[in-house]
Amino acid sequence: MNKDIALQARKALEMELKRRNLPLSLLSLLMPQISVETAGFNSKLALQHNNISGMTWAKQPGAYNTGIKKPDNEAPGTYAGYDNTQAWASDYIGTLARNFPDSLKATNFADFAEALKKGKSGRQYYEATQADYLKALRSWIPQMSKLFPDINFKSAANIAAVVIIAAVALYFIIY
Repeated sequence: MNKDIALQARKALEMELKRRNLPLSLLSLLMPQISVETAGFNSKLALQHNNISGMTWAKQPGAYNTGIKKPDNEAPGTYAGYDNTQAWASDYIGTLARNFPDSLKATNFADFAEALKKGKSGRQYYEATQADYLKALRSWIPQMSKLFPDINFKSAANIAAVVIIAAVALYFIIY
């Protein structure tokens, strides 16, 4: 994992979340997600073009066309590049807000993955199945937890399970 890029991404996301009055707890979902998209912050897009989440170029302010084509198995297009990580963070969070608004309301990986799969107007953030993407998100928890011990990644992964266990326990108490 490229720790320098990860730290830059976190700092830029924190600033952008604060600017938009969004909870910093979203970092527990966003950091593993961008780890998935950049193979641990190691992609050419992240290293050379400040594109830390695989954003596609769509003539958005603050971005440029890298000329790097998307893989053949994905929708056609090219990837965006940014002059700095703050420009990327602004575009990334803005894209989520416009096209995947429920992702910014999610409190666990399952809801987050679902929101990214079922965006506005049929948009999908990722091509994989929802189950595979969820597995990929969760696979980054150990590395993210070591790098950012102050972020509670486990609660983002386990909150749904806690709710289910509490509901089952309540059922047996009542009945």
